[in-house]
Order: sequence, then C-alpha cells, then structure tokens
Amino acid sequence: MCQGGILSPFLFNIFMDSLITRLRKADLGCHMGGVFVGVVAYADDLLLVSASVVQLQRMLNICYSQAEKVGIQFNAKKIMSNEVW
Repeated sequence: MCQGGILSPFLFNIFMDSLITRLRKADLGCHMGGVFVGVVAYADDLLLVSASVVQLQRMLNICYSQAEKVGIQFNAKKIMSNEVW
C-alpha cells in the first residue's frame, strides 16, 4: 500500500477494521459495561488500553503481526511522552 495512492485510504480502513476486530476477539484490553474499549482509534492513531502490562504486550504483538502481514510500519517516534499526560 503506497502512501498517497488512490486506494490507500480504503485499504487502510480495511486494515484498521481487521486489526480492531482481531484485538476484540483476542479478549485483551479493557471492557466497560461489557463493551470492549481496549482500542481507541482516530484517523491513523491507535490507543491501546489494558489494565495489565502482559495483556498490553500481547495487544502490541497482535498489532505488529497484523501490520507485518501487509507491510505497514508503526512510527515509534509518535509515542507520547509522560510530559503530555
């Protein structure tokens, strides 16, 4: 998938939907009132929410695995510092 390509937004949305579905089915992350809230997504940003470091690592592993399958790379430099929070 080439950034800026005419199909890129469509293909990226398909990827994001499959990633969020995969994370929800793994039953990792937080739930509120029985609703999965382990992933908050806005545009091309993801926020993974977990009460456990072990579960969070598993969620990261799923993200990495799914992205690797389609050639998407995560930008580690975009990770927010504690100063922002």
